[in-house]
Amino acid sequence: MLLLRLFSFIYGLFTEFKNILFNYNILKSKNFNKTLICVGNLSAGGTGKTSFVDHLINMLSKDYKIGIISRGYKRKSEGFHFVNDVDTNKYGDEVCMLKSKYPFLIIAVDIDRQRGINKLIDKNVELIIMDDGFQNRWVKADIQFILTTFKNPFFNDYLLPFGRLREKKKNFKRSDYIIITKCDLSLDNKKKKYFSNHLCNKPTYFCQTKYLDLTHIRTKKNFNICSRTEILLVTAIADNTELFNDLAKISRKVHNYSKPDHYSFTKTDVDKIIKTFNKIDTNDKIIVTTEKDSVKLMNFIRFIGKYPFYVQKIALDFHENDNFEKNILEHVKETSKNKELS
Repeated sequence: MLLLRLFSFIYGLFTEFKNILFNYNILKSKNFNKTLICVGNLSAGGTGKTSFVDHLINMLSKDYKIGIISRGYKRKSEGFHFVNDVDTNKYGDEVCMLKSKYPFLIIAVDIDRQRGINKLIDKNVELIIMDDGFQNRWVKADIQFILTTFKNPFFNDYLLPFGRLREKKKNFKRSDYIIITKCDLSLDNKKKKYFSNHLCNKPTYFCQTKYLDLTHIRTKKNFNICSRTEILLVTAIADNTELFNDLAKISRKVHNYSKPDHYSFTKTDVDKIIKTFNKIDTNDKIIVTTEKDSVKLMNFIRFIGKYPFYVQKIALDFHENDNFEKNILEHVKETSKNKELS
């Protein structure tokens, strides 16, 4: 315990030193002539960034030609690539999920965000969303979002490796907006006030996970779960607790096949999933996975396509009184207008 705290202290010194260099312009952030939105967090994963990026795409793609830049976490390729197909080994699972949902999007992966953004601009995009870029200070975002979960807010956490924070919690002040994800249905003004007090009245929005259609991975037909249904939940995400619990409320029983976040499923995994499914002693049973995991499991469609294998689609539902969409659209419009005039 003490050793972890010591490592956290040393880690904090390094991250703060880097931030000081940028704060005093010793190291310089690059501005771009297109509106750049950054979606990030202070915690190490599990806050729902991909779902939020998905929400922004739905909001903004009607009015702007959007480009997405990501480092392509856990991909096996190197350097810069445009995401031209759904190849999770080459590009990473998150961007492949977005490409499968929005084929018209121009998506790039590159650990060098400056280079990647410039290549997107060469494609004449009007607006760029940078996924997981809050700690990348080599680029200057025009609008910064930080995500944190309702049950485990960053201000109650500690620096890595003792906790899960990538940098000191005070640095949330660099952001423009805080998004509280995975909120309880019982959200009230008292709980909102609790967050506002910790966030220095920074503009804060609250959202819940909304479950959409449950669609077959091959046929795309919908399925309605009933109280007799048993479910084998197959995931490789940071935290499947919320999905597991919500499925448990509407089904007879949920069995769990869980792997670490961004894990690449193998044929051995698929064999184990099918074996586990066949052992469930009822005819009223299905397999459920997430959208992000489905793009990886599609590599084994000839093995799983004949099974009742379903994908749980989700969306974010913002608190109706927050005017999230209206306020963000106005901010983006004003920023884009100023970019054009500069």
